[in-house]
Amino acid sequence: MRNKNNRLIIIITKVGEWIFNLFILHFLFFLYSFRGLFLFGIFPSFAAQVVVLNKWLRKSEDSFNMYHCYRNSWHKYFSLSNKLGYTFLLVYIFLVFDLRINEQFINSIAIHYILLLLIVLTTFIVFFSFITMIRGQYGYFDTVKQSFYISLSVPIYTVATSVGLLLMFELLTTFIFLAVFFGIPMMLLPIVWFTTEGIDKAISRKELQKN
Repeated sequence: MRNKNNRLIIIITKVGEWIFNLFILHFLFFLYSFRGLFLFGIFPSFAAQVVVLNKWLRKSEDSFNMYHCYRNSWHKYFSLSNKLGYTFLLVYIFLVFDLRINEQFINSIAIHYILLLLIVLTTFIVFFSFITMIRGQYGYFDTVKQSFYISLSVPIYTVATSVGLLLMFELLTTFIFLAVFFGIPMMLLPIVWFTTEGIDKAISRKELQKN
């Protein structure tokens, strides 16, 4: 009985720690986004979120100072994350604009599906870009290139990321209080989890091919 009670206490403590840490992580996102005047702070904040979540999920460090890790990651990836983030944003704007132009003036089914395919491929690259940047310590072009290769080489994990993100979005829109207090890290959790697993799978395949 005592062992069961101890296990229950440990589980409750762990759950409480996760809830508290997710709340703090959510708060830090807005704090550091504001620090970068939002325009230059949002994408570094996303990168910092990914770093912290990656450490938690991989248990690469038993204990670390979340605030210091977040702050250091925000500064470390400030330039590269903004370059990647605004590149993807401009690509999305360009593709959606072309989609609207096609619908209103050209009305070509072939162009419509090509643009949709490009939007999907861009989304797959976005899924893997931040974790690839962090795990591989790549520069701008190598991050984009590797994210594209990995997203296509492990399609199961790419699809799982998409499904996980949609399910999490449905959860947060159903329970609004979760979105208000924990929304950002919860939305990123399935992305970080499945893309990390996908990268590990891609690396193991590459090592097997070498051997």
